[in-house]
Amino acid sequence: GVGAIDWYRGLQPLLAHAKTLRSKRVKLHQKFAKVLELDLIRRGAGMGSVGEGMFGKWKALKGDDEITNPWIVWPPMVVVQNTKLELDEQEKWIGMGNRELLDLFKDYNVMKARHAYGPQGHRGMSIVVFADSPAGYMDAQRLEKHFKDSRRGRENWDNPGKIIFHPGGNRVLYGFMATAEDMEIFNKHSGKSKLKWSLRRLHEAVIEPMRKMDEENLQLNWLKRKVQKQKEHTKTLEKTVSLVARKLRLRDEEIEVIRQRALEQHEENQREMDFLEQAYKERINQLSSNSARQEEELRRKEDLYKQERIQRCQQLEKKCAEISTNKNLEGQQWQQKAKVEEEIAWQSELVEMVIKDAEDYESHKEKLVQNHHTRKMNFMREQYEIALKFEEELEKEKTELLEKYRKQRDAQGNLS
Repeated sequence: GVGAIDWYRGLQPLLAHAKTLRSKRVKLHQKFAKVLELDLIRRGAGMGSVGEGMFGKWKALKGDDEITNPWIVWPPMVVVQNTKLELDEQEKWIGMGNRELLDLFKDYNVMKARHAYGPQGHRGMSIVVFADSPAGYMDAQRLEKHFKDSRRGRENWDNPGKIIFHPGGNRVLYGFMATAEDMEIFNKHSGKSKLKWSLRRLHEAVIEPMRKMDEENLQLNWLKRKVQKQKEHTKTLEKTVSLVARKLRLRDEEIEVIRQRALEQHEENQREMDFLEQAYKERINQLSSNSARQEEELRRKEDLYKQERIQRCQQLEKKCAEISTNKNLEGQQWQQKAKVEEEIAWQSELVEMVIKDAEDYESHKEKLVQNHHTRKMNFMREQYEIALKFEEELEKEKTELLEKYRKQRDAQGNLS
Protein backbone atom coordinates (compact mmCIF):
# COMPACT_ATOMS: atom_id res chain seq x y z
CA GLY A 1 0.00 0.00 0.00
CA VAL A 2 0.93 3.67 0.08
CA GLY A 3 3.89 4.32 2.35
CA ALA A 4 4.88 0.64 2.54
CA ILE A 5 8.57 -0.29 2.65
CA ASP A 6 10.10 -3.00 0.45
CA TRP A 7 13.22 -4.75 1.74
CA TYR A 8 15.96 -6.11 -0.55
CA ARG A 9 18.80 -8.54 0.21
CA GLY A 10 21.77 -6.48 -1.01
CA LEU A 11 22.54 -3.94 -3.76
CA GLN A 12 22.11 -6.35 -6.69
CA PRO A 13 18.39 -7.05 -6.04
CA LEU A 14 17.81 -3.33 -5.44
CA LEU A 15 19.55 -2.50 -8.74
CA ALA A 16 17.42 -5.06 -10.56
CA HIS A 17 14.29 -3.48 -9.15
CA ALA A 18 15.36 0.04 -10.20
CA LYS A 19 16.17 -1.07 -13.76
CA THR A 20 13.11 -3.19 -14.44
CA LEU A 21 10.33 -1.07 -12.88
CA ARG A 22 7.97 0.24 -15.59
CA SER A 23 4.80 1.27 -13.75
CA LYS A 24 5.54 4.49 -11.84
CA ARG A 25 8.32 7.07 -11.30
CA VAL A 26 10.31 5.41 -14.08
CA LYS A 27 12.83 8.25 -14.62
CA LEU A 28 13.53 8.54 -10.91
CA HIS A 29 14.21 4.78 -10.70
CA GLN A 30 16.52 4.92 -13.75
CA LYS A 31 18.59 7.71 -12.21
CA PHE A 32 18.77 5.73 -8.98
CA ALA A 33 19.94 2.68 -10.94
CA LYS A 34 22.83 4.65 -12.45
CA VAL A 35 23.92 5.79 -8.99
CA LEU A 36 23.86 2.17 -7.77
CA GLU A 37 25.89 0.99 -10.79
CA LEU A 38 28.59 3.57 -10.09
CA ASP A 39 28.68 2.57 -6.46
CA LEU A 40 29.04 -1.12 -7.40
CA ILE A 41 31.86 -0.32 -9.81
CA ARG A 42 33.63 1.73 -7.13
CA ARG A 43 33.35 -1.18 -4.69
CA GLY A 44 34.62 -3.65 -7.28
CA ALA A 45 31.48 -5.80 -7.18
CA GLY A 46 30.42 -7.68 -10.33
CA MET A 47 27.37 -6.23 -12.07
CA GLY A 48 25.97 -9.42 -13.54
CA SER A 49 23.04 -9.39 -15.91
CA VAL A 50 19.87 -8.05 -14.36
CA GLY A 51 16.96 -10.44 -14.51
CA GLU A 52 19.09 -13.58 -14.64
CA GLY A 53 19.07 -14.10 -10.86
CA MET A 54 22.87 -13.70 -10.46
CA PHE A 55 22.78 -11.54 -7.36
CA GLY A 56 25.65 -13.19 -5.54
CA LYS A 57 28.36 -15.82 -5.70
CA TRP A 58 28.23 -19.28 -4.21
CA LYS A 59 31.23 -20.65 -2.40
CA ALA A 60 31.62 -24.37 -1.92
CA LEU A 61 32.95 -26.00 1.25
CA LYS A 62 36.68 -26.58 1.29
CA GLY A 63 38.24 -29.83 2.45
CA ASP A 64 39.88 -28.60 5.64
CA ASP A 65 41.33 -31.71 7.31
CA GLU A 66 41.20 -30.05 10.72
CA ILE A 67 37.41 -29.88 10.35
CA THR A 68 36.49 -32.89 8.22
CA ASN A 69 39.22 -35.24 9.43
CA PRO A 70 40.61 -33.98 12.75
CA TRP A 71 43.16 -35.70 14.99
CA ILE A 72 41.48 -37.55 17.87
CA VAL A 73 42.83 -39.23 20.99
CA TRP A 74 42.89 -43.03 20.63
CA PRO A 75 41.56 -45.09 22.27
CA PRO A 76 38.54 -42.79 22.84
CA MET A 77 38.61 -41.19 26.29
CA VAL A 78 36.44 -38.78 28.24
CA VAL A 79 37.89 -36.51 30.90
CA VAL A 80 35.80 -36.34 34.09
CA GLN A 81 36.59 -33.33 36.28
CA ASN A 82 35.89 -32.53 39.95
CA THR A 83 36.32 -36.12 41.19
CA LYS A 84 38.36 -35.37 44.31
CA LEU A 85 36.55 -35.56 47.65
CA GLU A 86 38.34 -34.26 50.74
CA LEU A 87 41.66 -33.98 52.58
CA ASP A 88 42.84 -36.94 54.63
CA GLU A 89 44.77 -36.89 57.90
CA GLN A 90 48.04 -36.26 56.05
CA GLU A 91 46.57 -33.18 54.33
CA LYS A 92 46.41 -34.94 50.97
CA TRP A 93 43.41 -35.13 48.69
CA ILE A 94 41.46 -38.35 48.27
CA GLY A 95 38.82 -38.86 45.61
CA MET A 96 36.69 -41.21 43.58
CA GLY A 97 37.92 -44.76 43.00
CA ASN A 98 37.99 -46.75 39.77
CA ARG A 99 35.00 -48.94 40.62
CA GLU A 100 32.89 -45.93 41.59
CA LEU A 101 33.66 -44.25 38.27
CA LEU A 102 32.94 -47.39 36.26
CA ASP A 103 29.64 -47.98 38.03
CA LEU A 104 28.65 -44.37 37.49
CA PHE A 105 28.97 -44.65 33.69
CA LYS A 106 28.20 -48.36 33.18
CA ASP A 107 25.48 -47.53 30.63
CA TYR A 108 28.17 -46.18 28.26
CA ASN A 109 30.25 -49.39 27.99
CA VAL A 110 33.33 -47.93 29.69
CA MET A 111 36.33 -50.28 29.55
CA LYS A 112 38.43 -48.86 32.39
CA ALA A 113 38.95 -45.78 34.57
CA ARG A 114 42.06 -43.94 35.73
CA HIS A 115 42.70 -41.00 38.06
CA ALA A 116 45.40 -38.34 38.08
CA TYR A 117 47.53 -38.03 41.22
CA GLY A 118 50.16 -35.48 42.18
CA PRO A 119 52.23 -34.40 45.18
CA GLN A 120 49.06 -33.29 46.94
CA GLY A 121 47.19 -36.53 46.26
CA HIS A 122 44.12 -36.85 44.05
CA ARG A 123 44.07 -34.01 41.50
CA GLY A 124 40.31 -34.17 40.87
CA MET A 125 40.88 -35.19 37.24
CA SER A 126 39.83 -38.65 36.02
CA ILE A 127 39.57 -40.39 32.67
CA VAL A 128 37.26 -43.14 31.45
CA VAL A 129 38.60 -45.21 28.56
CA PHE A 130 36.39 -46.78 25.87
CA ALA A 131 36.93 -49.60 23.38
CA ASP A 132 39.31 -48.75 20.53
CA SER A 133 36.59 -49.20 17.91
CA PRO A 134 33.95 -47.07 16.16
CA ALA A 135 31.42 -48.29 18.72
CA GLY A 136 33.70 -47.15 21.56
CA TYR A 137 34.08 -43.73 19.93
CA MET A 138 30.30 -43.38 19.61
CA ASP A 139 29.87 -44.36 23.28
CA ALA A 140 32.38 -41.66 24.26
CA GLN A 141 30.52 -39.10 22.16
CA ARG A 142 27.24 -40.11 23.79
CA LEU A 143 28.75 -39.52 27.23
CA GLU A 144 30.19 -36.17 26.18
CA LYS A 145 26.80 -35.16 24.75
CA HIS A 146 25.13 -36.15 28.01
CA PHE A 147 27.50 -33.85 29.90
CA LYS A 148 27.06 -31.06 27.37
CA ASP A 149 23.25 -31.30 27.37
CA SER A 150 23.38 -31.11 31.17
CA ARG A 151 25.50 -27.93 30.92
CA ARG A 152 28.49 -29.74 32.34
CA GLY A 153 30.75 -29.84 29.30
CA ARG A 154 34.18 -28.33 28.63
CA GLU A 155 32.91 -24.75 28.26
CA ASN A 156 31.08 -25.03 31.55
CA TRP A 157 34.17 -26.41 33.30
CA ASP A 158 36.35 -23.61 31.92
CA ASN A 159 33.84 -21.01 33.17
CA PRO A 160 35.24 -19.31 36.33
CA GLY A 161 31.72 -19.19 37.76
CA LYS A 162 31.07 -22.93 37.45
CA ILE A 163 29.18 -24.80 40.16
CA ILE A 164 31.44 -27.14 42.17
CA PHE A 165 28.93 -28.40 44.75
CA HIS A 166 25.24 -29.18 44.71
CA PRO A 167 23.19 -27.58 47.50
CA GLY A 168 23.36 -30.90 49.39
CA GLY A 169 27.16 -30.91 49.36
CA ASN A 170 27.72 -33.45 46.57
CA ARG A 171 30.30 -32.52 43.96
CA VAL A 172 29.15 -31.71 40.42
CA LEU A 173 30.97 -33.77 37.78
CA TYR A 174 31.98 -32.27 34.41
CA GLY A 175 33.06 -34.22 31.33
CA PHE A 176 34.30 -33.82 27.76
CA MET A 177 36.23 -35.69 25.06
CA ALA A 178 39.95 -35.85 25.82
CA THR A 179 42.41 -33.89 23.68
CA ALA A 180 46.19 -34.21 23.40
CA GLU A 181 46.58 -31.30 25.81
CA ASP A 182 44.28 -33.02 28.32
CA MET A 183 46.32 -36.22 28.13
CA GLU A 184 49.60 -34.38 28.72
CA ILE A 185 48.10 -32.68 31.77
CA PHE A 186 46.74 -36.00 33.06
CA ASN A 187 50.09 -37.79 32.71
CA LYS A 188 52.09 -34.92 34.22
CA HIS A 189 52.77 -36.64 37.57
CA SER A 190 52.13 -40.25 36.50
CA GLY A 191 55.77 -41.37 36.19
CA LYS A 192 56.08 -44.84 34.68
CA SER A 193 52.36 -45.51 35.05
CA LYS A 194 51.36 -43.00 32.36
CA LEU A 195 48.17 -43.69 30.50
CA LYS A 196 49.05 -44.83 26.96
CA TRP A 197 47.41 -43.00 24.07
CA SER A 198 48.03 -41.83 20.54
CA LEU A 199 46.61 -39.44 17.96
CA ARG A 200 44.75 -40.81 14.96
CA ARG A 201 42.73 -39.27 12.18
CA LEU A 202 38.94 -39.52 12.53
CA HIS A 203 38.56 -41.14 9.09
CA GLU A 204 41.21 -43.76 9.84
CA ALA A 205 39.94 -44.69 13.29
CA VAL A 206 36.15 -44.36 12.92
CA ILE A 207 34.76 -43.51 9.47
CA GLU A 208 36.69 -46.04 7.37
CA PRO A 209 36.05 -49.04 9.73
CA MET A 210 32.32 -48.22 9.71
CA ARG A 211 32.36 -48.00 5.91
CA LYS A 212 34.15 -51.36 5.75
CA MET A 213 31.47 -52.97 7.89
CA ASP A 214 28.83 -51.72 5.44
CA GLU A 215 30.78 -53.15 2.50
CA GLU A 216 31.03 -56.54 4.21
CA ASN A 217 27.26 -56.61 4.48
CA LEU A 218 27.08 -56.52 0.68
CA GLN A 219 28.66 -59.98 0.61
CA LEU A 220 25.37 -61.34 1.86
CA ASN A 221 23.82 -60.56 -1.55
CA TRP A 222 26.44 -62.78 -3.19
CA LEU A 223 25.55 -65.55 -0.78
CA LYS A 224 21.87 -65.17 -1.62
CA ARG A 225 22.55 -65.46 -5.36
CA LYS A 226 24.68 -68.56 -4.80
CA VAL A 227 21.92 -70.25 -2.79
CA GLN A 228 19.40 -69.34 -5.51
CA LYS A 229 21.54 -71.02 -8.18
CA GLN A 230 21.74 -74.15 -6.04
CA LYS A 231 17.97 -74.18 -5.79
CA GLU A 232 17.56 -73.83 -9.58
CA HIS A 233 19.75 -76.89 -10.19
CA THR A 234 17.96 -79.12 -7.65
CA LYS A 235 16.19 -82.06 -9.34
CA THR A 236 12.55 -82.89 -8.80
CA LEU A 237 11.94 -85.37 -6.02
CA GLU A 238 11.54 -88.94 -7.14
CA LYS A 239 8.09 -90.46 -6.71
CA THR A 240 9.13 -93.07 -4.17
CA VAL A 241 9.12 -92.92 -0.41
CA SER A 242 12.84 -93.65 -0.02
CA LEU A 243 13.94 -90.86 -2.40
CA VAL A 244 11.45 -88.43 -0.89
CA ALA A 245 12.81 -89.06 2.59
CA ARG A 246 16.47 -88.76 1.46
CA LYS A 247 15.98 -85.54 -0.50
CA LEU A 248 13.85 -84.14 2.28
CA ARG A 249 16.81 -84.46 4.63
CA LEU A 250 19.09 -82.76 2.09
CA ARG A 251 16.69 -79.87 1.66
CA ASP A 252 16.28 -79.53 5.42
CA GLU A 253 20.06 -79.25 5.72
CA GLU A 254 20.16 -76.54 3.03
CA ILE A 255 17.41 -74.61 4.77
CA GLU A 256 19.25 -74.92 8.07
CA VAL A 257 22.42 -73.56 6.43
CA ILE A 258 20.47 -70.56 5.15
CA ARG A 259 18.94 -70.02 8.56
CA GLN A 260 22.31 -70.32 10.25
CA ARG A 261 23.93 -67.84 7.86
CA ALA A 262 21.05 -65.44 8.29
CA LEU A 263 21.38 -65.79 12.06
CA GLU A 264 25.13 -65.11 11.91
CA GLN A 265 24.57 -62.06 9.70
CA HIS A 266 21.88 -60.84 12.06
CA GLU A 267 24.27 -61.15 15.00
CA GLU A 268 26.93 -59.19 13.08
CA ASN A 269 24.41 -56.48 12.24
CA GLN A 270 23.35 -56.39 15.86
CA ARG A 271 26.93 -55.80 16.98
CA GLU A 272 27.17 -52.86 14.57
CA MET A 273 24.04 -51.27 15.92
CA ASP A 274 24.59 -51.90 19.62
CA PHE A 275 25.96 -48.42 20.23
CA LEU A 276 22.85 -46.89 18.60
CA GLU A 277 20.05 -48.91 20.14
CA GLN A 278 20.88 -49.48 23.81
CA ALA A 279 17.86 -47.52 24.96
CA TYR A 280 15.51 -49.55 22.77
CA LYS A 281 16.89 -53.05 23.15
CA GLU A 282 14.22 -54.40 25.48
CA ARG A 283 11.33 -52.99 23.44
CA ILE A 284 12.80 -54.31 20.18
CA ASN A 285 13.28 -57.76 21.74
CA GLN A 286 9.61 -57.74 22.70
CA LEU A 287 8.67 -57.17 19.06
CA SER A 288 11.10 -59.82 17.83
CA SER A 289 9.91 -62.46 20.30
CA ASN A 290 6.35 -62.18 19.00
CA SER A 291 7.32 -62.94 15.39
CA ALA A 292 9.77 -65.62 16.58
CA ARG A 293 6.94 -67.46 18.32
CA GLN A 294 4.82 -67.26 15.18
CA GLU A 295 7.70 -68.48 13.03
CA GLU A 296 8.38 -71.37 15.41
CA GLU A 297 4.70 -72.30 15.25
CA LEU A 298 4.86 -72.24 11.44
CA ARG A 299 7.96 -74.48 11.44
CA ARG A 300 6.28 -76.90 13.82
CA LYS A 301 3.27 -77.11 11.50
CA GLU A 302 5.60 -77.66 8.53
CA ASP A 303 7.39 -80.53 10.29
CA LEU A 304 4.07 -82.10 11.32
CA TYR A 305 2.69 -81.74 7.79
CA LYS A 306 5.79 -83.33 6.21
CA GLN A 307 5.69 -86.23 8.70
CA GLU A 308 2.04 -86.87 7.92
CA ARG A 309 2.76 -86.96 4.17
CA ILE A 310 5.68 -89.38 4.64
CA GLN A 311 3.59 -91.67 6.82
CA ARG A 312 0.84 -91.58 4.23
CA CYS A 313 3.33 -92.47 1.49
CA GLN A 314 4.60 -95.40 3.57
CA GLN A 315 1.09 -96.70 4.03
CA LEU A 316 0.38 -96.41 0.31
CA GLU A 317 3.65 -98.10 -0.65
CA LYS A 318 2.85 -100.97 1.69
CA LYS A 319 -0.58 -101.28 0.17
CA CYS A 320 0.88 -101.16 -3.33
CA ALA A 321 3.38 -103.88 -2.39
CA GLU A 322 0.56 -106.10 -1.10
CA ILE A 323 -1.31 -105.75 -4.39
CA SER A 324 1.85 -106.42 -6.42
CA THR A 325 2.46 -109.76 -4.62
CA ASN A 326 -0.56 -111.18 -6.45
CA LYS A 327 0.78 -112.32 -9.81
CA ASN A 328 -2.69 -112.85 -11.29
CA LEU A 329 -4.02 -109.31 -10.96
CA GLU A 330 -7.56 -108.70 -12.11
CA GLY A 331 -8.76 -105.52 -13.79
CA GLN A 332 -10.10 -104.00 -10.60
CA GLN A 333 -6.85 -104.71 -8.77
CA TRP A 334 -4.86 -103.08 -11.58
CA GLN A 335 -7.04 -100.01 -11.24
CA GLN A 336 -6.58 -100.02 -7.50
CA LYS A 337 -2.78 -100.29 -7.87
CA ALA A 338 -2.72 -97.43 -10.39
CA LYS A 339 -4.81 -95.30 -8.04
CA VAL A 340 -2.41 -96.02 -5.14
CA GLU A 341 0.61 -95.13 -7.29
CA GLU A 342 -1.10 -91.93 -8.39
CA GLU A 343 -1.74 -90.94 -4.78
CA ILE A 344 1.92 -91.70 -3.88
CA ALA A 345 2.97 -89.31 -6.66
CA TRP A 346 0.52 -86.68 -5.38
CA GLN A 347 1.81 -86.99 -1.80
CA SER A 348 5.37 -86.60 -3.13
CA GLU A 349 4.40 -83.43 -4.94
CA LEU A 350 2.85 -82.07 -1.75
CA VAL A 351 6.12 -82.68 0.11
CA GLU A 352 8.02 -80.91 -2.69
CA MET A 353 5.62 -77.95 -2.41
CA VAL A 354 6.26 -77.75 1.34
CA ILE A 355 10.02 -77.73 0.86
CA LYS A 356 9.87 -75.17 -1.97
CA ASP A 357 7.68 -72.86 0.14
CA ALA A 358 10.09 -73.20 3.08
CA GLU A 359 13.01 -72.26 0.83
CA ASP A 360 11.13 -69.30 -0.64
CA TYR A 361 10.16 -68.14 2.82
CA GLU A 362 13.71 -68.27 4.14
CA SER A 363 15.06 -66.46 1.04
CA HIS A 364 12.42 -63.74 1.18
CA LYS A 365 12.86 -63.31 4.90
CA GLU A 366 16.63 -63.01 4.52
CA LYS A 367 16.23 -60.35 1.81
CA LEU A 368 13.60 -58.52 3.83
CA VAL A 369 15.73 -58.43 6.99
CA GLN A 370 18.89 -57.34 5.15
CA ASN A 371 17.14 -54.56 3.22
CA HIS A 372 15.56 -53.40 6.42
CA HIS A 373 18.92 -53.37 8.20
CA THR A 374 20.52 -51.26 5.45
CA ARG A 375 17.76 -48.66 5.56
CA LYS A 376 17.87 -48.53 9.32
CA MET A 377 21.67 -48.10 9.55
CA ASN A 378 21.54 -45.10 7.20
CA PHE A 379 18.77 -43.47 9.20
CA MET A 380 19.58 -44.26 12.83
CA ARG A 381 22.90 -42.42 12.90
CA GLU A 382 21.08 -39.10 13.35
CA GLN A 383 17.63 -40.02 14.67
CA TYR A 384 17.69 -42.65 17.38
CA GLU A 385 14.01 -42.36 18.12
CA ILE A 386 13.07 -43.67 14.67
CA ALA A 387 14.74 -47.01 15.44
CA LEU A 388 11.67 -48.37 17.18
CA LYS A 389 9.48 -47.48 14.19
CA PHE A 390 11.83 -49.36 11.87
CA GLU A 391 11.60 -52.45 14.08
CA GLU A 392 7.82 -52.19 14.19
CA GLU A 393 7.79 -51.94 10.40
CA LEU A 394 10.05 -54.99 10.12
CA GLU A 395 7.93 -57.06 12.49
CA LYS A 396 4.80 -56.03 10.63
CA GLU A 397 6.29 -57.09 7.30
CA LYS A 398 7.56 -60.36 8.81
CA THR A 399 4.10 -60.99 10.25
CA GLU A 400 2.54 -60.36 6.84
CA LEU A 401 5.06 -62.72 5.25
CA LEU A 402 4.31 -65.38 7.87
CA GLU A 403 0.59 -64.88 7.32
CA LYS A 404 1.05 -65.25 3.56
CA TYR A 405 2.86 -68.59 3.89
CA ARG A 406 0.55 -69.73 6.67
CA LYS A 407 -2.41 -69.27 4.31
CA GLN A 408 -0.58 -71.20 1.59
CA ARG A 409 0.15 -73.99 4.07
CA ASP A 410 -3.49 -74.11 5.18
CA ALA A 411 -4.59 -74.23 1.52
CA GLN A 412 -2.20 -77.11 0.83
CA GLY A 413 -3.49 -78.87 3.90
CA ASN A 414 -7.03 -78.59 2.53
CA LEU A 415 -5.89 -79.99 -0.83
CA SER A 416 -4.40 -83.04 0.87
